Amino acid sequence: MNALDFALKMELDGENYYKELSEKNKDNSLHVVFDVLAEEEEYHYKFIKEKISKSMGDLKRNKALGESRNVFDMSSKIISEIKATPDQMDAYVLALGFEKKSVELYGKLLAEATNDDDKRIFEALVKEEQCHYNLIEDMIDILIKPKDWVEAAEFGITKEY
Repeated sequence: MNALDFALKMELDGENYYKELSEKNKDNSLHVVFDVLAEEEEYHYKFIKEKISKSMGDLKRNKALGESRNVFDMSSKIISEIKATPDQMDAYVLALGFEKKSVELYGKLLAEATNDDDKRIFEALVKEEQCHYNLIEDMIDILIKPKDWVEAAEFGITKEY
């Protein structure tokens, strides 16, 4: 498997994963966040597919991918081990972990890329996944701050809200 085929599969798996979480949370506002993340993963898939179709000649098989697992492969098992329907914080923390692994994996593939086209694609994917990571991290912060403030208000200065 070459690096771009692997990235396509991972983005498609990510889209399906976020759609699944959206469906599980359709009765609350959390589904909107997962719908947006699913759309982003679909956009990444189309971005990679377009770059492949325009491009690049013969893509080399990447041996490192044999050792790498798609970050979404174990998602169903992990969720069922946590809860049948994760609460908002569980879902965000799990998604944050997946986005972090995506950033790391695409960063590794960027470092190993041997041609400019591949480098541009993986550089763009690293930036996109880092944006997702930052977004989810901010949401977690928003959920944690009120709890931290209430619990710590009497004990001194807390971070700026």
